[in-house]
Formats: sequence, structure tokens, C-alpha cells
Amino acid sequence: MLIAQLWCLLFGATICAEVRSLSLSHSEDNIRSELFKGAEQAMLQKMGLQSRPRLRKGEKDEVPQYMLDLYHNHINDPEWISTNFRNKGKWTFANTIRAFDHEGDHLPVPMSGLPTNRWNLFFDIRSLPSQETLTAAELRLTFSGGKNHSNETAPVVQQLVDIHQVMLPQTAGHPAITRLIDTRRTTGHGIEIFDIKPAVQHWALNPDENFGLEVRLVTTDESPKVHMSADKRATKDTKPLLVTFSHDGTQHVYRRRKRRSRRSTGNRMAKDSTYCQRLPLYVDFVEVGWNDWIVAPPGYPAFYCNGDCPFPIADHLNTTNHAIVQTLVNSVNADAVPRACCVPTTLNPISMLFVNEHTKVVLKNYQDMVVDGCGCR
Repeated sequence: MLIAQLWCLLFGATICAEVRSLSLSHSEDNIRSELFKGAEQAMLQKMGLQSRPRLRKGEKDEVPQYMLDLYHNHINDPEWISTNFRNKGKWTFANTIRAFDHEGDHLPVPMSGLPTNRWNLFFDIRSLPSQETLTAAELRLTFSGGKNHSNETAPVVQQLVDIHQVMLPQTAGHPAITRLIDTRRTTGHGIEIFDIKPAVQHWALNPDENFGLEVRLVTTDESPKVHMSADKRATKDTKPLLVTFSHDGTQHVYRRRKRRSRRSTGNRMAKDSTYCQRLPLYVDFVEVGWNDWIVAPPGYPAFYCNGDCPFPIADHLNTTNHAIVQTLVNSVNADAVPRACCVPTTLNPISMLFVNEHTKVVLKNYQDMVVDGCGCR
């Protein structure tokens, strides 16, 4: 019943009640199966997933290094705990980051029909939740071959890259209608980042009008030949990538990390104490069968609260005035009101990097996942 106990701790009285009702008419195996299915679906819904992701072999390994770097940079912040992410060194109002690969098989206009200095890109963003607030959208392109190897002493030639949103695709005898979204100069070597939020906002509101982007490289006769990694031969870290930053509207957490002493376990109680305290609980995603679609972390220390809140309640039990009064009344008449309970008083978020049911890479912060402090309430 280890998994059942885990879900009971995560979901509280509702799931525990299910355990008791199931035990009246089902075997242990059936209890475990039905409990797990119900708890799993409840947790997936809290995570914003409609169903459990079912990935094909190798899909989990196609996570861009950029998304892994974002994850590690966030969890390793030495000073701050936040449900929002940083972008280019600045805090944003975004607790969710998604990566969308260029889908070459769904181009509305064949790439062969464009000049050699133009590329069409298409990103399927239909899985972007409509209830989330889009705060930023970036196009990350990898260029190569921008150096003039025939003359190493020659100055680096900068070239202009224009990003156009395709408003209407080209037809026989009629060129595509586009609008300029962003432009920047590049040396033609390395990663360039473009702001395409207006295009993504338009696609989100008008899914049938997503005709992709057109990348135009403005060159001269003296410009070195530049290539963009836009075909299937490109690696996962050089393919065109659309990255969106959004917020799902949940409460924002932003505070400094605590500096815990080695002698402190949150409530300064001895390990064998029966008083209210924080106790260890590690959630292992391998054990619950989620390691095939969760990239990171492999698990996390969730902790839980347990113990007595005796009368009189000591100050170090992190209580409230209401809990003190409730415990006082209970000491006089135990039938009138129960004792105060040992519950989490401070909860921290965790970051999760995973591949969702639409095979899109998602980096999301989930609040209230780790017990940071316990008290009598």
C-alpha cells in the first residue's frame, strides 16, 4: 500500500475516504488499481494535463538543451524561491514555458518554392491553453557559415534577418502576403532570438490563420554564404524553436530562501518526539510510473506534517491564536470541538520539466508541493 499511502498524503482526506470505501467491497489489488487511477487523474488535472502522456521511444530524449538549462538555472537560484521564471536575467510574469519544434512536414508553402535566402517555418501551437496569459514568445534560430574563410583578416560582415508572419500563403500567380514581425542583424553564426509574440497571439486567437513564418536573409554579393538549420537533418539543439512564456493565473510565490541550520528540522523537535513536526517523504516518479514522460526531477522531497498539538500549545509549535483558543475549549470539553491539527503552514513550489500529451516540452512551476514548515492550526 505504499503508493496508496503516498496519494493519501498528497491529496488528504478525500483520497483517504476513497480507500476506506473501496476496502469494503474490493480486494487489495483492486483498491490499489482504482485508487491509483483516480489519484493519478486528479493530479494530472492539477498539472494542466487532460491525460497521461504516452510517448514513443526516444521522444523523451528530444528535449532541447535550452529547456534543460532553464530548468537548472531556476532550481539552482541560491537566493530566491519563485513560481515565475527569469528570461534574459529578468523576472517575468510567467510560470510556464513551452517549446514548439518547427514542423517541416506541415509547411503551407514548399521550401523549394522560395529563394535560397528565404525559409518557411511552421509551429503548431493549438495545444497552447487558451486560459493562460501569454507574456512572451521567442523564435530561436541557429545560423552557420557566416565567416569569410577566404580572408580571415576581413571584417565580419553583418547581415539582416527579417521575420515575417505569413498572413495569406502564396497561390498560383500570387505571392504570399506577410507582415514584418521582428528584424535584427547577425553575423550568420550562432543563435539569434526574435520576438514573435504578436504572431503567436494572432495564431492563438485564430488557429485557422496560422500559415507560419517566413525568414528572410538580406545579403549582398560580398556576404558569406549562411545556412539555417531548418531541415530534419538538424539536431534537436539547432532546429528552429518557438518558446512561449505564459501564466496560468495561479497565485504567485516569491520569497527568499531560508537558511536552515543543521540542528533545525523546521520545528526544532527531536526525531522521536510525538509533537507536531515536519517529517520526511520522498516522492519517487519511478515508483508512481511517471518517469517515462517526466524529464526532471526524478523525484522530490515533499515532506509531511504529523504529531500532537497538546494543551497548552508551546510557542515553538508555530500556532495561531485561534488554535490556542480551540485547544483551550477542547481541554474543557473534548466533545465540543476537536484539538488543533498539525498541518503545513508554509509550502514551496517545485519546477517540473516534462513532455506533455501533445509531445510538447513543458517547463512549469507548481505551487504548494513541498512542506517547508508545520504548525498547529
